[in-house]
Amino acid sequence: MGRHGDPLAFRPGITKMAIEEKNAVERLSAVVELHRRPTVREAAFGDYDQIAAVQMRNGLSPRPRWKWIALWQGNPVYEQDRNGWPIGWVLESEPGRIVGCIANIPGAYLWKGRLIRVATQCDWAVDSEYRSFSLLLMQRITSQPNVDLLLTTTVGAAAEPSHAAFQWSRVPVGRWDTAAFWITGHGGFLRSALAKKRVPLAGLAIYPISVALSCRDGLLRFGARKAFRLRIEKRAEFDESFDVFWEELQRRKPEVLLAVRSAAALRWHYRGLGQDAWIVTASGGGRLTAYAIFARGDNPEIGLTRLRLIDFQALENMEEAVEGILAWVFQRCRLDGIHLLEDVGCVLEGLGIPQAKAPYHRDLASWAYYYRAKRGDLSDALKDSSVWNPTSFDGDASL
Repeated sequence: MGRHGDPLAFRPGITKMAIEEKNAVERLSAVVELHRRPTVREAAFGDYDQIAAVQMRNGLSPRPRWKWIALWQGNPVYEQDRNGWPIGWVLESEPGRIVGCIANIPGAYLWKGRLIRVATQCDWAVDSEYRSFSLLLMQRITSQPNVDLLLTTTVGAAAEPSHAAFQWSRVPVGRWDTAAFWITGHGGFLRSALAKKRVPLAGLAIYPISVALSCRDGLLRFGARKAFRLRIEKRAEFDESFDVFWEELQRRKPEVLLAVRSAAALRWHYRGLGQDAWIVTASGGGRLTAYAIFARGDNPEIGLTRLRLIDFQALENMEEAVEGILAWVFQRCRLDGIHLLEDVGCVLEGLGIPQAKAPYHRDLASWAYYYRAKRGDLSDALKDSSVWNPTSFDGDASL
C-alpha cells in the first residue's frame, strides 16, 4: 500500500494539527480569561448605587444609602483615620462596572489595657459569572496592614469554606449556629409558624395549642414570681452613666477582649435603629450595674414579630439583673404584641444562670461568628475561651 494508502501515515499530521488546535484554543481561552478577569480597587462612597445593585442581584438586602455611609462616617474609629482606612474593595469587570464588593468596617477593642484595632468584614457579594474571582476580595481584607484582629459575625453557609481557607477560626464561646428563644405571644407565634408551613385551617388549632404552650412555658409566673431589688427600666438614650459603666467594666475585666462600649461608641452603633432598639438597664445604689440591648427583627412575610438580644453586660448582681431584665422584657413583649424573644448564639445560656436558659432552640444555616488574629500574642490568647465576651454587638450582626 502506497504512502497515501497507509492510514498510519496520516497520524503524525493529525496529531500535529490537533496539538496546534489545542494550543490555539488555550491561547484564545487565556485571552478571554484575561479580558474578563476583573480588577480590584478600593471602594468609594460614590459606588453605593452599583454596590447595592450587586448585593440585590446576589440575594442580599442592601442598607439605605445613609445607613451604608454611616458605617464609616460618624464611626469614632474611622473618624480618627479617614484617609488611611479603606471602606472596602470592589471588583470591576471593566472600568466603571462593578461586579463584586466587600465592606471593611473599623472597630476598637481593649485587651490587657491595650487598644486592639479590628476590621469587620461584611456585605461580601459577587455576581455569579465572576464568582471564581471572589477570593480576590477576601485576600484584600485578610492581608490589610495595621489591623490586629479580623471579625465577621454574619457568615453564611456558602462563605464558610472561604473563611476556613484563609485560616479564619470559629469563636470558641457560644453556639453561633443556634438561636435560643422564648415565645412571648403564643397565638401570634403559632399563626406565623403555621403560615410558614402553609397549614390549611390552621386557625382552628391555634387557641388550644397556644394555651398548652403558655402553660408549659409559664412566662406569666416567671415575670411576677418575685420582687427585684434592682430598678429595671427602659431608657431613651446612652447618657454619661454608660461612660461610667464602661470605665468600670474594663477595669474589672482586663484579661477579656472587650469591644469599646463608651456612650459615643454605643450611640454610633445603634444610630439607625431608632425605636427598634430597646435599652433596658438595671440600677442599684444610684448607679448603672447592668444593661441589655434588644432590637426588633420582624419577619413580615409570615406575620412574625420578634425581639432579638444584641448585648448584655453586668458589673455585679448578674443573676438578679438577668432575671429582672428578662421579666421586664417578657411583660413588655406581651403588651406590645411581640411573639418571640430570640438570643442568637445562646449568649445568656453561657452565663450559667438557670433562668436564662430558653425553652426552645432553632438551628441556623451556618456558624456565624469567625475571627482571625494577625498578632501572634493575640492569636495564642484567643484560643482560650475565657478571653472572649462575644455577643451580637460584635462585628456586623447588629449594624
